[in-house]
Amino acid sequence: MSNLAETDDMSFDWRNLPNAPKSGEQLCRVSDLKEDEPKFFALAAATRHPFVYIVIKQGPKFQVFLNRCPHKNLPLGTRETKPTYVSGQLTCIQHKAVFSVDTGQCVKGVCPGKSMFRIDVKARGDGLFAA
Repeated sequence: MSNLAETDDMSFDWRNLPNAPKSGEQLCRVSDLKEDEPKFFALAAATRHPFVYIVIKQGPKFQVFLNRCPHKNLPLGTRETKPTYVSGQLTCIQHKAVFSVDTGQCVKGVCPGKSMFRIDVKARGDGLFAA
């Protein structure tokens, strides 16, 4: 099932989306990331269904999320209009839902209890790879 609007947080698996990365596929280079600065990436960017995700480097940890708000299946942000990121919290540009980057959970706003869709990753050398 690839329509996020038809899923709940517990049953959704981002791996089923078109152009989702396969396990072991490189998502970005660590050297392209700045500390505590969300960066957008897209796989198959020139296609009708690009797979867009956000990467945030926090010291030795990396937080990676699908660029979709669980509230209305809208982007958390765009390359032009990035979500606000302050003190470990990401604010969706659509309805201002605030999410903890550590847990992914909505901590304020229109979707309490829902979580952003986390992408598990592994760092190896200068690469960040889908787990």
